[in-house]
Order: sequence, then structure tokens, then C-alpha cells
Amino acid sequence: MSDDLRDLYQEVILDHGRHPRNLRAIAGAASAQGHNPLCGDQIKVYLTLGADGTVSDAAFEGKGCAISVASASLLTESVRGRTVPEAEQLFSSMHQLLTLDDAAVDPAAAAAVARGVGLGARSADDVGGRAGSGARGGEGLGRGAGGAA
Repeated sequence: MSDDLRDLYQEVILDHGRHPRNLRAIAGAASAQGHNPLCGDQIKVYLTLGADGTVSDAAFEGKGCAISVASASLLTESVRGRTVPEAEQLFSSMHQLLTLDDAAVDPAAAAAVARGVGLGARSADDVGGRAGSGARGGEGLGRGAGGAA
């Protein structure tokens, strides 16, 4: 990952970790809970769907490290206004991006995913080339499992 992209990720993670968005429960909403027994992170995510089938509200509660809280915060910001299939596609794209080796990541695809999760309109060229984390694992918010990575 380029230094500029790493700096951008760190800036976004720190901001969402220190000032999480949508940190609240939603009464009557569908919810999913995740717990990481290795580190103790616990996150519960709430979603409501509007009559048009889009996510009308998203929020979370829980405790965990800055990355866990920031991930949940980014998730709630990113899925609002999307249909369920769009939200599932965003999850799938992000999961793939985070679990592939750097060499296998397409810079344009990485930039598109970054825009999808609210990292702005920067392209891979804006941040110095190839993007990707090389990190492994992290189940995020799949069906029913609920963890917020």
C-alpha cells in the first residue's frame, strides 16, 4: 500500500475511532451482534429499511479498539441509502480488498471501494498507485454474523 493511501486510511480510522458516527441504539430495528473473544471487542449494529427497500437508518453500540469502533462507524455511514444488495456488494468488495495480497488488488477497484466507504473521491493515482492492505481475516457484517471487523 502506498504511504499516501496508508496515511489516508489512518486519518479516517482515527477520526471515526475518536468521533464515531451513529453511536446509538435504534428501537425496533433489525440487529446483528459480533464479539471477538480474542480481544474482547463487542459491537451490535442496527439497521432499518425504508418502504423503498433502502437502508433508512444505521447505527451501532459497543466497545472495542479504535479500529473496531471506526469500522462500525464507517459501515453505518456507508450503508445508509443503499439497497440490501448494494450493501451486501459493498461488504463483499471491502472484504475481498482486505483479504487479498497487495499484488492481486486492482488499483481502480480499490479506489472505487474507498469511495464506497466514504474515503472521498480520490483515485488510486491520487494516492500514489496500488492500494490494498494485505491484511487477512475480518468477517465484517455478513448475513447474521454481525461483527463489525
